[in-house]
Amino acid sequence: MFKKLLVILILCLGMAAQNKLPEPAYKTNPFAYTVGSVTEAKLIVDTDTKKVYAVLRIHPVGTYMLYPGDELTFCGNQRNSLDFTSNDVVILMYTKWLTHKGCHDLLGIFVIDKAHKVGE
Repeated sequence: MFKKLLVILILCLGMAAQNKLPEPAYKTNPFAYTVGSVTEAKLIVDTDTKKVYAVLRIHPVGTYMLYPGDELTFCGNQRNSLDFTSNDVVILMYTKWLTHKGCHDLLGIFVIDKAHKVGE
């Protein structure tokens, strides 16, 4: 009787372990976000490797006027993604770490229609 109960218990515990929820692929956010106005956008072609990079200079919201801005290099030709004016406030979403190609992957550009500071 005891052996049967032990076998049932082992089977139940083994089945419960198999029905666990899957672990997430990552536990920290692998993406970075910058909010601001793009002040310069250019494409650079590496003549040796023929790889194309998009370089964006963005003036983040909340920084003083003389701040030169952040320069971000993205992999590939992003010309189709750059559909906004220099006065638009945008959110750039990109990979936090550089890829093996030495650039970020641009995941999205979101144009903010209405932006205002809290309390205004």
